[in-house]
Amino acid sequence: MKFKLENIGPLKSADFEIGNLTVICGKNNTGKTYAAYTAGLFVKFFLENLTFDVSSFAEVLVKNGKLEIGKQQILKVVRKAIKDFEPFYVENMPKLFQANKSFFEKSKVTFDSDCISIDKKFKSSVFKRKGKFQIEFNVNKDVVFAELVELDVESSTNAHQVAAILRRMFVSVVDFPAQCEILSTERVGIAQLYKELNPALHAAMEHVDDSNIESLSDEDRLKHIINFFPRVIFENITRMNMISEFQNLESTFADENSSVIDYIGDILNGNYVLEDGVPYFSTKSGRFRFNMASSSVRSLFLLDHFVKHVAKTKSVLIIDEPELNLHPDAQRILARLLSTLANRGIKVIISTHSDYILKEINILMALHSLEDSGEVIKKKYNYTDHEIIDHRNVKVYIAENGSLNEVETGLFGAEVRSFDDSIHKMNEIYNAIALVM
Repeated sequence: MKFKLENIGPLKSADFEIGNLTVICGKNNTGKTYAAYTAGLFVKFFLENLTFDVSSFAEVLVKNGKLEIGKQQILKVVRKAIKDFEPFYVENMPKLFQANKSFFEKSKVTFDSDCISIDKKFKSSVFKRKGKFQIEFNVNKDVVFAELVELDVESSTNAHQVAAILRRMFVSVVDFPAQCEILSTERVGIAQLYKELNPALHAAMEHVDDSNIESLSDEDRLKHIINFFPRVIFENITRMNMISEFQNLESTFADENSSVIDYIGDILNGNYVLEDGVPYFSTKSGRFRFNMASSSVRSLFLLDHFVKHVAKTKSVLIIDEPELNLHPDAQRILARLLSTLANRGIKVIISTHSDYILKEINILMALHSLEDSGEVIKKKYNYTDHEIIDHRNVKVYIAENGSLNEVETGLFGAEVRSFDDSIHKMNEIYNAIALVM
């Protein structure tokens, strides 16, 4: 995925491509978070607003019960849909970021739809609609075959309902993300206060609308809540308040990649436990409610929850400052987890100030370049093959001077000046002090 961002926060003009693993570095207030959130919310908002025209296909499917669609034809439709979506997204950015309209008045977001291609891993699948009907999709080389199956003979299926499913299928056929999860820096406080924040959200609605709150539908209440908090923070709060609904669900990703679920336990020397929808942290010394656990426990909970209960291939995971509250050793393990996720089909984007995370990613890239000659090092320092990442799948950027400047990744990783300059300056000062002591 390639984006061009114009006049968004500190970013005046920035081009960046999202790799399997994307790292955005830079000093404070340079636009790291704006870049990551703008890309992530573009994906989320597009998936929530699939309104592009597929009526002609839907009418044929309803009439004949069967439909043949060429993959290239689907690709053309989706590319146009993304391009048409761009101005609609920018129009809604003030609401998504909870900012004045003037803040995004000159903003522009361009998605390079030409970088979207057919997803070679798309397989035959079934899309259902609440027990009324289902559409079975089968793939044969360059063609997708669709067959409409009525599940409720007493109700008639209309083209509008079929079109909604066709849009979802069209997006599944191409290599556009299936979902996007964004973990904000506010996640530590949210994990502590999520129950208190939820009633506060409802109380806040009184200041947004004068309607009788009790008479509002759940959908209308959510609309008012969304209008009160920036979208990313709202979703983190909502996720915490819905964890009981995921308690017994295991993500398809975790089921297929069981090794990834142990990383966070290794970082924290313990595990999360859900009991009656309430999260606890369990260690050898006991079990603790979040208000009694360390900030590192709260910092990583939503990531653990995502991996175990939400993640699926073709996801995008965005973490703002993943290093929050973590010891350097823990940051290194976390970098290995992020690399593993990136290798297993989840596109990972992080904005970070951590030299430890970047250096660990550099090590993982360097080990990949060693191939067989690196086996001794991998064994000595306990690295596994699924952690090692090809430098060609990693994108590194420095946010500075109103743009995102790409840092070349090579066999030994990427060199980020903003980190190295600070370290060199500190060493210089320390040496100067040592000379006069």
